[in-house]
Amino acid sequence: MEAAVTVWHIPLSQKPTADDHALLDATERRRAERFLREEDRQRYVRAHAAMRRILAQASGWRPDELVFVTGEYGKPALAGGSPCFNLSHSGDHAVLATSFEAEIGIDIEARATDTLRIAKLVLAEGEMEAFLAQPADARDAAFLRAWTRKEALLKALGCGLVLDPRSVEVGLGNEPSTPELAGQKWTLRDFALVPGLQPSPFSFTRPDRNTASSPHEPGVLDWQLGASGWPQSILVGSLAANKKISPVDIRSGAIG
Repeated sequence: MEAAVTVWHIPLSQKPTADDHALLDATERRRAERFLREEDRQRYVRAHAAMRRILAQASGWRPDELVFVTGEYGKPALAGGSPCFNLSHSGDHAVLATSFEAEIGIDIEARATDTLRIAKLVLAEGEMEAFLAQPADARDAAFLRAWTRKEALLKALGCGLVLDPRSVEVGLGNEPSTPELAGQKWTLRDFALVPGLQPSPFSFTRPDRNTASSPHEPGVLDWQLGASGWPQSILVGSLAANKKISPVDIRSGAIG
């Protein structure tokens, strides 16, 4: 059975409204106040208010009525158990994945920083060898492919970085592997999100063209993230699910 998944793109550049603040519960408000930078606090409020609106629409509850619980390692879930969801953010953008049929995780990253140092901490031995074999101007792209896949998978498992990411192999190439963890085979889907254009888990949209290229076409992601120039707006991401994923419904734009 294939699992239906919806991925929502949530822009975070605007300041949260009074209605956004009113939707959060006491725990979310305390977490928001812990951020030292005002812009980080505002992004958190916008993301969580949008998440509540989306989950309310899916579950039939009012946004302010939703109750969240956390797993052993902190993964949030609805008290009613459905839909499963996962949130990720990078800079001025967040994505929320929802599904009624599968455990899911999602991760997005705007760019790689200090790639070599971090790669040594998160890549499996074979992945590290493949990473070092990459041309210097392709390493950031290769690393982001692996890192977002690992983050999405570990978030779907609900364990986060409690599990050493070096123990999980997802591959650095255009085609992700299908790792087996916790007695289940996991599906990984890469996607790129270019704000203002419809994102797709099946194609990477080149910022300077109106056409899309297959994610399996060699060099597409390297073109986007290589030394020739890194588009400031592009986000690279991965979606993980413990079932085969049917065509993903992606919705883009402000929520609420």
